Amino acid sequence: QSSMPKSHFFPAGEALSNVAEAIWDADFDDARSARALTIKVLPTTSPVLIVHYRAAMTAAHRPRYKRTANGMQTQAMTLRPSGPLGVVLVRLRAEEACRVLGCDLADMTDASVELSDIFGDREAFLLEEMLAEAENAEARVARMRQFLRDRIAANRSDPVVHRAIRAVKQDPAVSMKDLASRLDVGERNLQRRFKTLTGVSPKQFARV
Repeated sequence: QSSMPKSHFFPAGEALSNVAEAIWDADFDDARSARALTIKVLPTTSPVLIVHYRAAMTAAHRPRYKRTANGMQTQAMTLRPSGPLGVVLVRLRAEEACRVLGCDLADMTDASVELSDIFGDREAFLLEEMLAEAENAEARVARMRQFLRDRIAANRSDPVVHRAIRAVKQDPAVSMKDLASRLDVGERNLQRRFKTLTGVSPKQFARV
């Protein structure tokens, strides 16, 4: 048994680079030491897909945290392992997450959705089982990549929102008027399209 958590970041991989930013694997099989951990999650504009294939996590807003997708988080969150820690987390791109999650991201801001509600009970269970049976981090990440590749919807997302996200990341203080003018769309049109794809307005996105 290891006395220190093993943690690795992996690239999303070529086939997933449009929809995901990175994949994180953390492995800590010492239950007692894992329960002593406190994991602080900072606000993020990236929706995440999380599978805890050992013990569940506990968080203030929900008692059990096992297989979930989280939307954009505007506040920090504290998580605590309830036993041995084994987790694979995928950071999705805000503008493309709907191609994987297939649901309205506006409903997911500061919220979690069970993976079984997105992919079905059987698929969510099989994913957790596949990760639990993999022998190391590389094998777990390979299985997660395959799961996501099989589920990416072919529909293209909105190129105007892609450009808006890039502009807001480069200059969070940019006004809606300037942004809409630069992208050659109306302000209201941009607000609606941005919120449809990311779940939040450009102003909320810039503040996170």
